[in-house]
Amino acid sequence: MSSIFILASFAPSSSTLAAIESDPAVPKILSRAYWGADETLMTWPIEYAKVQKIIVHHTASTKLVPDTDGSGEYKSMVNAIYRYHASSKGWTDGEGTSYVGFGDIGYNYVIDPNGNIYEGRKGGNGVVAGHASGFNEGSVGISIIGNYQDGATGQTNTSLDPKVEKALARLIGWIAANNDLQLNVTSNFLGKNIDGVVGHKDVAPTQCPGNVLYVQLSAAQTDADLYEEAFDSYIYQTEGDSAYYVLGGGYKTKFANRSSLPSTYQNRQVQMISKTQLNAYQYKDMKVLPDGTLIQENGSGTVYYLEGGKKRPLGMSEAEFLKLGFKSSDVVSVSSTEIDYYELGSIIKYGPDGSLLRDAQGTVYLIDGGKKRRFTSATLFTRLGYSWTKVKTDANLEYYLTGDVMRYSNGTLVRASSAQNVYLIESGKKRLFTSGSGSKRTQTANGLLASITVT
Repeated sequence: MSSIFILASFAPSSSTLAAIESDPAVPKILSRAYWGADETLMTWPIEYAKVQKIIVHHTASTKLVPDTDGSGEYKSMVNAIYRYHASSKGWTDGEGTSYVGFGDIGYNYVIDPNGNIYEGRKGGNGVVAGHASGFNEGSVGISIIGNYQDGATGQTNTSLDPKVEKALARLIGWIAANNDLQLNVTSNFLGKNIDGVVGHKDVAPTQCPGNVLYVQLSAAQTDADLYEEAFDSYIYQTEGDSAYYVLGGGYKTKFANRSSLPSTYQNRQVQMISKTQLNAYQYKDMKVLPDGTLIQENGSGTVYYLEGGKKRPLGMSEAEFLKLGFKSSDVVSVSSTEIDYYELGSIIKYGPDGSLLRDAQGTVYLIDGGKKRRFTSATLFTRLGYSWTKVKTDANLEYYLTGDVMRYSNGTLVRASSAQNVYLIESGKKRLFTSGSGSKRTQTANGLLASITVT
């Protein structure tokens, strides 16, 4: 979206202004946990950059299939995009080396055809995602499910649904308000002079986000400005927390009670938001510690394990602590203020070694070294020699740490269902046989291969 395009008149109509003023609620963002992100696929280390621009995409999906639960949501499609980006999408780094899989979804947010908004890339506000090569650092990637390209094979959208436009404008306004963005200012961003809100095609040789969506971006930006004004007049609370929070500059500030608020914020309207949305913003003076860090207040008392922005207390003996692979030297001493930054999570217990346990969703785990290790298929479970009669349901699974997934044993020959390639499992990796004729072992294993699936 060039600066020339911006000069066209897109003043909000009185009806648009009235609609926004009558419905100024913050956007509801469906969390990764809600839409079912498999966090074992998330292998991309988190890094942050100051939010400066917003880049809009479409997914170019040729079939739009809503969930079958009657919710009007598209959790399954978001999951499919996530799995493709995390494990299959190819990309090339700045040195020309090619890779397969990002290790996470590339978009920061996804919006479905009914205007539902989904949390994308893990890490919250300011996390660097993978949606616009060369322009990821400092930008937020928002993708609309559908194909908005005029005349494209499989085009699914010939217009921008008002529900989607409203969700896009509200989300942009939310991001802008909390990061102090001036959406209407054109500035240099990584070598390009662009507006605050642009399409993918403005920074790359692509047709994304499609002409149908692209021509609506200025109108969405204008509406986002109005939402930003509304959100700039709010303070926030979450359920079960009496504190008040101010969002701005990409961070959150906590005030214990109303009277402790600076006079600037005393008359602001209070809005309730989810803990997930609040936790997407870090405290400005917070030392960012990665998941898996052990912390303790001023070097004494309860030891906590950091996971997903929460502090989980360790409830185990010293011997079990050591058997989990921890050492006392791993524990980081933090101040009482820092430890208060983290929401309290569930306790961590040492799991019963050797047990086969099933959760409420039917997933089966082996408890090994106090951690739960997931079986990725029934075939794998049987192939490793375990008995289904020994599997028990355990309501305590959430209290056990997650270990590596279970894998086929060294020397196993496997191939994917309905595929021809044969692999040898060796040291946790699969090695491809390039010819069946050169391997007596492969020839004699054909009957076995038919029943084994690579997971």
